[in-house]
Amino acid sequence: YPRCKGIEVQVVSESDAAFIGARKCQRMDDVPGGVFLNIDSGKGTTDFSILQQSANLNKFVSLYRDGIPAAGNVLTYAYYEALYDYMRENGIDIQKWLTDKEAARSSYMIEFMEHLEEFKKHDSELGYREENGRDMIAVPNSYDVRDLDGLNRYLDQNKGKRIPFIGKYVKAKVKNLVSCLEESIGHYMEMQECVFARVVLSGRAFMCPVYREEV
Repeated sequence: YPRCKGIEVQVVSESDAAFIGARKCQRMDDVPGGVFLNIDSGKGTTDFSILQQSANLNKFVSLYRDGIPAAGNVLTYAYYEALYDYMRENGIDIQKWLTDKEAARSSYMIEFMEHLEEFKKHDSELGYREENGRDMIAVPNSYDVRDLDGLNRYLDQNKGKRIPFIGKYVKAKVKNLVSCLEESIGHYMEMQECVFARVVLSGRAFMCPVYREEV
């Protein structure tokens, strides 16, 4: 601690920091007086920063910052909804297991969430192509899938497959998420007429191609 005396530390917002990192990695062209928009969408929040580069190019000034409490977690919830509806169509109610207090604190719940993340990652890597019966998860058996442990075993057996109609569920969530984002950014654009020199996307949620393209 004594060695740090006299050193000034400047704290920046998470979205500003993401812009600084993205600018170094992507080697963006300088735009004197240009206004940049950075959207940082992670696992639980989406934050954005509007910054302006100085005329002499040596610094950026933060003009506006805001965010919404939604990001990749909303896309994960789309997988839960799709799975819930599919299991219910086959006579299995998974919600009662997931809302049970004991189950919520168990390792089974963590494993279940990990399975949803794996499905999401798999689809993000391959893209949301047309639904194909060969790609779909198997029809569940209510005798084997009768508790959260059985559900996890079922999902483990169907790794690399897709939940039926998942593209529809993801697109609906993405539409709502982008709508909230447009409203937040539009608030600033109504106050200050501006044209963005560049829009920068950062954060793990943009690994989802549907979300990335829509934004």
